[in-house]
Amino acid sequence: MDNLIKIFAKNFIYGGLLMAFILTTIDVIKNSANDIAIYAFISGSFFILNLIQYYYINNNSNQNTTTFLLYSVIGGIVWVLYSFILYYLHTKNIGVKLNISINSVIVILITLYVIYYKKIVN
Repeated sequence: MDNLIKIFAKNFIYGGLLMAFILTTIDVIKNSANDIAIYAFISGSFFILNLIQYYYINNNSNQNTTTFLLYSVIGGIVWVLYSFILYYLHTKNIGVKLNISINSVIVILITLYVIYYKKIVN
């Protein structure tokens, strides 16, 4: 249990610092459409986050790297679908809270379908 707390504390500090950096970056560039576009591209593609996760998995559980990469691709496809729905609803002037609610329900349903499928296959 002590080891779990140490791991959580270390990851919480790194994650908290990363989140603080991300939010600070948004505050600094919020008035520049070009900077926001670049930031959205980088964060939307999960490029940096995915590299950090890949590095962590490869160093700590090398035998699971292939599985991680495969499911990263699947998750990326779901993210693209989610982004299209988010964009579509935004262009139809759906309110932000309703847009987030609709997308959350869709993501929950997709997750439940995947879990259900995995239970049937296994």
